[in-house]
Amino acid sequence: MAEELASIRNQNVWELVDHKHGLNTVDTKWVYSIKYSDTGEPVAKARLVARGFKDSNTYADSDVYAPVVPRTAILWLLSTAHCLHLKMVQLDFKMAFLNGTLEEEIYVNFPRGMPEMPGKTLKLIKALYSLKIASKTWYNLLHSIFLSLGFSQTVIEPCVYFRNTSSVVAIAIIYIDDILFTTNNIDLQSEFLQAMKSQFQLKITLKPACFVGLQFSTIDGKFILHQHNYIEKFILLSGMADANPTGI
Repeated sequence: MAEELASIRNQNVWELVDHKHGLNTVDTKWVYSIKYSDTGEPVAKARLVARGFKDSNTYADSDVYAPVVPRTAILWLLSTAHCLHLKMVQLDFKMAFLNGTLEEEIYVNFPRGMPEMPGKTLKLIKALYSLKIASKTWYNLLHSIFLSLGFSQTVIEPCVYFRNTSSVVAIAIIYIDDILFTTNNIDLQSEFLQAMKSQFQLKITLKPACFVGLQFSTIDGKFILHQHNYIEKFILLSGMADANPTGI
């Protein structure tokens, strides 16, 4: 909780304002979860989210919907990267939704763990998770950055971007707060990573082996897709970890 609140303060997610009579405010709550790293290690997470259903602003459907890359596009990119021998890198954004600047006026109450101040409330400058417009605000930010870097958006898949010339191939796909980027040009890769690092806190994996739960590796020149960690997790949850294996 302390780490999450510190990140929120560092990113100037809200500002302290006077609480006016009749002002509609949105509650927040903490969500605790256990996530798993690429190696299968459990990691405890605490995230502050807004109770977005209490937001009284009216939004169009296009303001609350953000596209997500389908699995078919992920498989296509992995296949293309292997066949063309492209360099691959993965970007995992920290506190992604907290980067999207809001145009709407949204106020939230003081979260648990933060001392309240009488007569004051918090006005959001940037989005919190679970706001109705949080995902679209984040997607719009990434979209504008890709365009500024000279990338074009594919017509069929709005989460697939490319920047190709006669000698350079660069393709990126977006899955919420994860990006898989491939290219045959090391200078372009460096330019792309530097542009992202200058604006966001993120984790960069230069030799990714997993993307949104889909694991992959190259063995003896063959590109292999598998879900080893998922199967292990399912076996543990099923209480079958000590069962004797058998052939089929």
